[in-house]
Amino acid sequence: MKTTAPTADLLPVERPKTMKQHVYEALQRAILQGTIAPDAVLTEATLAEKFGVSRTPVREVMQELQSQGLLEPVGSRGKRVRRITPEEVRELFWLRSVLEPPIANRLATIGIANADAERIRKLLVTQQEALERGDRAAFLTADSNFHILLAQLTGFPKVTEIITNLRNVFQIVGLTAITKLGRLREVIDEHQRIVEAILRRDPVEAERAVRLHLEHTEEIVMERLGAEDGR
Repeated sequence: MKTTAPTADLLPVERPKTMKQHVYEALQRAILQGTIAPDAVLTEATLAEKFGVSRTPVREVMQELQSQGLLEPVGSRGKRVRRITPEEVRELFWLRSVLEPPIANRLATIGIANADAERIRKLLVTQQEALERGDRAAFLTADSNFHILLAQLTGFPKVTEIITNLRNVFQIVGLTAITKLGRLREVIDEHQRIVEAILRRDPVEAERAVRLHLEHTEEIVMERLGAEDGR
């Protein structure tokens, strides 16, 4: 008689990352965290040499990052890290104002599981820890993960996909928004108010808290962009 081995406690085996995945993650992170600044020109040859790979995976990665709006072609020289214009910033915030307040409204209306509430709280703790050690890149990553997680909890995959794509582009803008230490503290407070409204099942206040958060952030970003243009 055959016996079947129990499988409930088995964990899925993680597949090793391909070289293309390593290049993609490293290059995307460098752009989003500002290590590679806007207007920097990247070439296949230079990146292939840096990563120790052939040009093929580098070419594919650069095409993907271009499709995400992080790179733009520069003739035959390669691709340039995009500098987001004030007009694009306004459009990004308009899109966020259309999508994100209803997300908070929905979560407050339908409620969220305790485990999901704990995941949100952990992200707030991560942001606080990043603030305390002065790690702005980690702070911004946690900020993106916070907004993406709220989208995921709606149960709408397309909404999550749109928010994720917006956050990829917005993360470049986000570096401008958190140049002031005081703003980092405000962001955490604003996130906390959003979470509190969701957890007490107050859709009106949850939506209002998101709108105020977006308005404050847009005001600071546009102010900073104006200051940079005036230099």
